[in-house]
Amino acid sequence: MLKDMGPEIIQAMVDKNYVLFAQKTTMGHKIDYPELDRDPSFRGLGKYDMRFIWAYSCASSPFLWIEDEEKRIKACVHYAFPERMRQAKTSEYTGSIPDNIRAGISKMEKYNLSARVEEYLVLRQARENVKYIIAQDITKADADERKAYLSQVKDAQSIMAEQRARIEGFDLGVSEAGETMHNEAVDVASIYHSTH
Repeated sequence: MLKDMGPEIIQAMVDKNYVLFAQKTTMGHKIDYPELDRDPSFRGLGKYDMRFIWAYSCASSPFLWIEDEEKRIKACVHYAFPERMRQAKTSEYTGSIPDNIRAGISKMEKYNLSARVEEYLVLRQARENVKYIIAQDITKADADERKAYLSQVKDAQSIMAEQRARIEGFDLGVSEAGETMHNEAVDVASIYHSTH
């Protein structure tokens, strides 16, 4: 039976505070999320540039509330770059954001948090269903039923192996905020909001 996942997705996003591509380690977004490293839109961009792109344009960024482009650039540069680089990057980006950074921003804006959370939840449900198939009691089954069961188990194990990385969020870019460095971005955005 099919059902509408919409209300469950919204509730899960609120309850779990799911975020998209929020940095997990100091190594950077492309290490934390191999999908971003494989995407040609981010080729040649370093970890600070990626941090800026995420802050400026990702659906999970706490800087999106800043409507004025120059103010958003300043806040995102402050968050993304080390202090020694901030003045130069602020000057460069407020003058004109480089084309490769603009291309990265355009790509990051296209990632859909709710669609990815929906996929994450659907995959988790599918995994539970697969586990049910494997957990069947076949002690009283005849030879043909056992053979069919073994075939189902083989298929189920293959499905589970394929889904594992995706369900863990690695290929979907979805994480609970508490498992990431998202709060650091929230703190910088809050400080920026209170002083500007």
